[in-house]
Amino acid sequence: MGEISRVPLLSINPEQTTKGLTPRLQQLPMDHLLLVSDNHETVDSSTTAAMLNPREDYETGRDNSVQKVHFADLSVLGDNEILSTQPVAIKPFDVEWLATRDYRTAIKLNEGGHVTFEPIGFLRKEDGQGRNKICTITKFEQGVTSCDNILWGNNERQRPADSSISLTLGIAAQSLIMLHDRGLHHGDFQVKNTAYDITQQPRIIDLTSVKKQNDPYKFGEDLSLYLSSLSRYGKQTPYPTEEQVEDLFLRPYHDQIDNIFPHSKRQTMRKIIACLAININDVMNDHY
Repeated sequence: MGEISRVPLLSINPEQTTKGLTPRLQQLPMDHLLLVSDNHETVDSSTTAAMLNPREDYETGRDNSVQKVHFADLSVLGDNEILSTQPVAIKPFDVEWLATRDYRTAIKLNEGGHVTFEPIGFLRKEDGQGRNKICTITKFEQGVTSCDNILWGNNERQRPADSSISLTLGIAAQSLIMLHDRGLHHGDFQVKNTAYDITQQPRIIDLTSVKKQNDPYKFGEDLSLYLSSLSRYGKQTPYPTEEQVEDLFLRPYHDQIDNIFPHSKRQTMRKIIACLAININDVMNDHY
């Protein structure tokens, strides 16, 4: 998205996304925007177009997502005026059912509180290589920071401050507790996919692989993948100490097992945590 673009605007209400959303997205024409809204003051019968103004400045601190996610100001246009403007993030998908799942997962997660970015619509567009993409559009939030940036930033060879390590590991533990309490397996839970807002509350991001799950070992995969990402994700050194990982990540999660899982799965989860705790160094170095 390198220039301002004006696109035709269609709208549906939230109830229309509960069934038949994928076929509806398959029928969305190229360069059309489908907005999900029950606010008739924002989208009414006279509103037929929107404008997307790319905002590269929103990409600051998101170096590992900008290859896929674009940022813009979305303006809803009336007959002779701009009715509203909303900063947004635009994430492309190859197939419609993935966009549907991403949208519905975000809606489900936010039912218990604002824990992930709020989806507001879809866009059909071609990418830089001319490939047909269906994109989700979510509200952009100022002040959300991905944990890989605070843990490493630009100092790849300098050990991060203990306060940064504590915040990063704590956000990861809280994020997994929220996901697993809802019976959801993240599927790609790495440092780069953890974030927090200006109040240091977790933001669960990258919902592409999130699925409903009841297998304790799948939940254990989220834990182990996160540990391996502490050293593997683009860095050779440094990473948190074993003691920090156990105290700030594994133990807080362990303490919530009784609240997250039914009785039949609690012992298995405790064994998984114990095994990871014994082998923290090997897991972080992909020797496990």
